[in-house]
Order: sequence, then structure tokens, then C-alpha cells
Amino acid sequence: MPDHRYRPIALVAAEGAAHGALCLWLYADGHAPSFVGWPVPAEHYYLLQGLVLPLLMPALWWLACRITARLAGAEPERLAAPLSRALALPTLLLLVLPDAVAYGIGGMAGLTIAARLVGPLLLLGLIAASVRATRRALPAISPARAACSALAGLVAVLVLGGLVIR
Repeated sequence: MPDHRYRPIALVAAEGAAHGALCLWLYADGHAPSFVGWPVPAEHYYLLQGLVLPLLMPALWWLACRITARLAGAEPERLAAPLSRALALPTLLLLVLPDAVAYGIGGMAGLTIAARLVGPLLLLGLIAASVRATRRALPAISPARAACSALAGLVAVLVLGGLVIR
């Protein structure tokens, strides 16, 4: 019988790999971000980001599980699967896929236009999915505590992820 404990981390790692592949595509086409968060030359930033994202996304998910669970008074394992879906699926469907399509169709100009739409939609999607996942995984706590716990975990992920992800 397969061990299902690894499905949540596999999902977030797969999202990180897809996101990383997009970054490697941008790097291969010679693009660089206008701003970099690490002391790395801008022309190599997408290469580094593409290689790091498959490991970074599981680390951010792990952190979100710990923070959300701690504030909700629950075990992180109860939130592992729900938060993996809440973080990975919106990111894949509302960021990586639209960005890849926009870049494929319109190059960097298309990606720039898409980013203006994708960012706010992604944020709303992540908030809604995280709060809903926490509420459903922990029905015994109040809706307000579930929302605050989920938002705290999400803010930590967004702040730390924002240092790396362009």
C-alpha cells in the first residue's frame, strides 16, 4: 500500500518544479528581472531561482503548516495536506500557468501585462484557499481563529518567498 504522507510535499515540490521550469525558460531566453533579492547578478537570477524553487516551495509550505498549526493550537500534520493544496494549486493555476501562457504568446511584454492581473488574483486565491483549508481541517476552532492562523502562515510564506521569487 502506498504511503500517502508524502503526497503533500510532492504536490508543493511539483508546483516548485513547474515554477522553476518557467524561470529556466526565461533564463534560457536571456531575460533578467528588474530587481533581485539576493546578491546574485541579475542575468543569472532566473537560473538560480529555477534551481531553488523545487526546494523552496516545500520549505515555505512546511513553515506555513507550523505557523498556522501553532496559532490554531493543532498538530501541523492535520494541516499538511489541506495547506499543500491551498498553496500549490492557486500558485500553479493563478501564477505559473498564466505566466507561461502569457510569455509563450507575447514574450516579456505579455508576461508584464499578465503580471498586473495575476498578482492580485493570486493573492486573493491564496487567502481564500488557506483560510478555507484551515477552517475545514480544524472545524473545532472558531472561524476567526482559523482565519487569523491561516493568514499568519500565509503572510510568513509571502514575505519569505517574496525575498526570492520574482
